[in-house]
Amino acid sequence: MKQALLPLLFAASLAAQAQDVVIDVQAADYTGQVVLLYRYDDLFTLRAVRATESLIGDMGKATLTAPVEGTAKLRLRIGEVTADLFARAGKRYQVTFIKPDARVARTVSGTARTSLFFHDLDQLDVNALTTDLNERVDAFISEDLATDQVAGMQVLEIKRKNDVQPTDSVQRPGTLFVTPTLSQARVDSFETKVRHFYEAVKDPWFDHYLTYSIAGMRHGPRVNEVELHAKYLQGQPVHYDDPEYVRFLRSFYSEHLFLVHRFNEAGLHHAFDVGEADSLKALLTANEFLKEDRLCELVMIDLLYQQYHTKTVKRDGAEKILADVATSSVHAEHRRIAANMLWDLTSMRVEPVASHAARRPAWERSIVGQFARRTGVHRHHRQLVQLLRPGNAGRGTAPPRLQGRGAHRRHQPRHGCGSAQELREGAPWNGLPLAAGERRTAAA
Repeated sequence: MKQALLPLLFAASLAAQAQDVVIDVQAADYTGQVVLLYRYDDLFTLRAVRATESLIGDMGKATLTAPVEGTAKLRLRIGEVTADLFARAGKRYQVTFIKPDARVARTVSGTARTSLFFHDLDQLDVNALTTDLNERVDAFISEDLATDQVAGMQVLEIKRKNDVQPTDSVQRPGTLFVTPTLSQARVDSFETKVRHFYEAVKDPWFDHYLTYSIAGMRHGPRVNEVELHAKYLQGQPVHYDDPEYVRFLRSFYSEHLFLVHRFNEAGLHHAFDVGEADSLKALLTANEFLKEDRLCELVMIDLLYQQYHTKTVKRDGAEKILADVATSSVHAEHRRIAANMLWDLTSMRVEPVASHAARRPAWERSIVGQFARRTGVHRHHRQLVQLLRPGNAGRGTAPPRLQGRGAHRRHQPRHGCGSAQELREGAPWNGLPLAAGERRTAAA
């Protein structure tokens, strides 16, 4: 009986993995436009991969369907406006795409962020849970902060009433939190209350999302990193799909590559020169916090990615190490993340102008070639060479086909193409300006 049930269970598991997420979008302000759905390929590079798209109809509605695995972070985009949400396989979401205020600041690329309004959302849905938790965390951190306008002004008023003599401005009121690290007792109390509030939620993903939200509040200057590592990282699984885990991981290990450069600069330079992942991992594993292979490799590629433009990292060596991980790592997640990092760092690279010029034929780098490239008459360069010979100076005319294209009206001077003497003296030829430091010479 058990053997007969195994194929059914296997088929059911495959069906669960292959389920799609369906998003019904209402966007009355964007009728006739296309709504795009992207998924983040990883939460380290945030590389967005297009999943599907749909046209917003006359009723201002569109439906998007795409496959997802586990808890995925998705992005909706209409024109230059974007909004993020979490999604799970088999779920259906009904959202309203809110048009942002025209006064909202935009990014350098011109995009603007907006929020989604969910209709009939389950209270235990991951979007509802994360939004509620984020609001509670933000409210707790802003309590008695000098940046909190309401609480800060209230404390300031109380302080002024109690003080007869004005105090030094350096001495802050005792209730104002101005240090970069939260009180351990306050964080413990807050965590107890929050966990009690979400006690009925039986969601493993949200549980570690909550855990690392609290962990991020505990980290800061002059904290006991040994305790933090033992509690949140040592022996714990790597959560690639948890943005709070990624944020805490980056905060905790942000200085480790600088430490390697400080205490073993020669070894670090050798690792970059060799360009092998194992060489750099050997240096990082000397730290007691990076003894686990999976965690060490993930931290290594993330440090190379974040500090790629610093003086600590040799870019050529970093690219070789990332390429090594992208092709040879035993962890599939790291191969994908490293490939995305390498793509992000190198895909938009602009090559030097000199390298483009060096690849052109010699005749294209001459004055004739410059004219031919600007006018699109590469076929007539032989006739132009004949035309520019000293014996033909001032007598020739442009080639017939060149005249037929109207080029003689645009570029031809008073007497043909100009004399060889004018070219030797560096005069502009056919109205084309000289480049900086360039001197025109007659073709032999």
